[in-house]
Amino acid sequence: MPAARVIATSDPLYRVDVEAMRAALGAAATVSEFSLPRARQTGADLERVVAALEDADGLLVRIGTLSREIIERLPRLKVVALHGVGVDQVDVAAATEHGIYVTNVPGGNTPGVVELTIGLMIGMLRRIPAADRGLRASNDWDGSRFLGSELGSRTVGLIGYGNIARGVARVCQTFGATVIATRRSDAPEEDARVEIVEFAEVVRRADILSVHVPLNDETRGLIDRTVFERMRPGGYFVNVSRGPIVVQHDLVAALQSGHLAGAALDVLESEPPDFSSPLFELDNVVLTPHMAGSSRESLATIARRASQDILRVLQGEAPLHAVNRPVR
Repeated sequence: MPAARVIATSDPLYRVDVEAMRAALGAAATVSEFSLPRARQTGADLERVVAALEDADGLLVRIGTLSREIIERLPRLKVVALHGVGVDQVDVAAATEHGIYVTNVPGGNTPGVVELTIGLMIGMLRRIPAADRGLRASNDWDGSRFLGSELGSRTVGLIGYGNIARGVARVCQTFGATVIATRRSDAPEEDARVEIVEFAEVVRRADILSVHVPLNDETRGLIDRTVFERMRPGGYFVNVSRGPIVVQHDLVAALQSGHLAGAALDVLESEPPDFSSPLFELDNVVLTPHMAGSSRESLATIARRASQDILRVLQGEAPLHAVNRPVR
């Protein structure tokens, strides 16, 4: 029986650990890469994408949008594995209708995202990037220019309380910070020290508001001018989730007015972003290029676990982390 074909959607900015995939799939499948466009494709562009993917038995989607128009024309496709937790890149309903499993990798990049979230918070509060830039530009050793604040003296408010947010909460608590969160269900028993409150109360009480929810129809534009106005004057904002959850021009306005003291962002409204945005000119903003889940360790873990679920489907078994129930 010939080996199945598995394609990883990647590009130089969003890499996949292909060697970890090959090790997990063994002789059951060959692995290749394709740069799937972010925008929905039509016409000749759609034909090009379909031609590249039409022989695929499985996909690991790191970059790009897998629309209904593409899914309907991939007759061999049995499974789409997401490179992480979020499934907003794939038309899950179309996959389900066509008997295709969609899987994700819960917790695969949690340690890396937690670490970067904490790093962004500390860098923002202690003004580490601004101090580095200022020191190099001026050769002035006056550290008082970059007086900052400690994380332990703050109340951290978490929007969402999944695996990543719980990890952030635990680390914040070790620094002595107070942590509050909002979620749809009650906090698990082991996190009893975290107070679960309504969304509006987290916004009102937090010194640092940190976003940890997936992007969907309910969360798109969730953090807007009204939210920023209800935050404490001098508050801080962190987003390592998805850029479109935040109305970016409203965030810029809150920073420019001085109502917010700073922001730390790993994701932006569009990626690659508009580099003419005022965000790139503000000294009280720390920016990283959507790298929270991209440590070497996280990439290897995600590629291995996603491939293991792909292999299960190729062998006629149900995946461990399905997000749908396809009609087969």
